[in-house]
Amino acid sequence: MLAGTTFADTKYYWVGGLHYAINTDDSTAQVVRSGYYDDITSVSIPASITVDSITYPVTSLGESCFVYCTKLASVTIPASVRELEANCFSHCISLAEIDLPSSVTKMGDRCFNYCTKLRSITIPDSVTELAAFCFAGCDSLRSIVLPRALKRIGSYCFAAPS
Repeated sequence: MLAGTTFADTKYYWVGGLHYAINTDDSTAQVVRSGYYDDITSVSIPASITVDSITYPVTSLGESCFVYCTKLASVTIPASVRELEANCFSHCISLAEIDLPSSVTKMGDRCFNYCTKLRSITIPDSVTELAAFCFAGCDSLRSIVLPRALKRIGSYCFAAPS
């Protein structure tokens, strides 16, 4: 079922249970926040979506798209995704592990902030910067593999919970 709303150069649609913003300028799709995600336990992001017979690659997980999805324990991210925007998994307290595809180049501020069950993560070599507070409050994080190309670690990236 598709439902669409248009704002300037962006159209919003529901496809397969997820809410997307389609950028009509570059013909890409982004997963965006919806209050209907609150009870999900797992999500598999598709590499592309088709709307009105047009296929759009899913290239980013938008700002706060899964913030406070406290039951979210499993996420599959396709190789089409390049950006994890600010707060996209912030406070997903049931998320214990996640595999990031090598296509990811950007991880926004507070990306995994307070994912208190996150135990390990491998950051792809394509990431050159970890944003501020990216893993702050991840008190179960015991193993992190950092990319060789990493040039900058943002403020309080690995800050302990206060």
